[in-house]
Amino acid sequence: MSGKSQRGGRGGGRGGSSSGQRGGGSPQNAAKELRLTGLVRSVVSGDTVVIMEINEKTKTQSVPTEFSLTLIGLKAPSLGRRIMKDNKASRTEDEPFAWDSRENLRKQLIGKVVVYRVEHELEFDSGSLKRKFGEIWLDGVNIRFSIVQQGWAKANIRERKAKDGKPAPPIPKEDQDILTAEAKAKAAKIGIWSDNTKNAIRKVKNKDDSNPDEQYAFFEKFKGKSLPAVV
Repeated sequence: MSGKSQRGGRGGGRGGSSSGQRGGGSPQNAAKELRLTGLVRSVVSGDTVVIMEINEKTKTQSVPTEFSLTLIGLKAPSLGRRIMKDNKASRTEDEPFAWDSRENLRKQLIGKVVVYRVEHELEFDSGSLKRKFGEIWLDGVNIRFSIVQQGWAKANIRERKAKDGKPAPPIPKEDQDILTAEAKAKAAKIGIWSDNTKNAIRKVKNKDDSNPDEQYAFFEKFKGKSLPAVV
């Protein structure tokens, strides 16, 4: 992978921010540029992971802090999810290549110690899990750039518009690099841009985990046995 904006220095762009907001030395900007270290505990989808914090504070905690981090400036295909309606469980279907996109990210990051930066965050109603948005680096490589470069996510760069009679600000080089990477992936027809969509959606038989009888039967059938699984 090439390009100074993706390795070392200040790293990749931030999707929704303009270059004019980066400097200034204000506490707000300093917080956005803060890079921290964490362990990737799980990979939720092709653009979202769960990170466990690694710092001096976590050394004294019985349960380390963890949070969901979604990469900015891109959008990976969505995996199917379980939904409840009228007390009945059902599942939505994967978007094409959602599983492959997730697997690509899982193989790169699962169990790895990474550097991350948080752009902004949201807190769910329960307050038990915060969802943060930002960037991740592994061995100096900006992961959000490499995902788009490999064709496993679409660029999702916020449009910059003219305001108060002033022309729209230019797209930062980091974001332009992602758009260029997307164009090359499209042209090469790799990842989600592939013409071969025969197996783009996985075929999985899901069990209704709300049925206690099925749960018990599964337990009895496989109790004490080793089963293949994916972390």
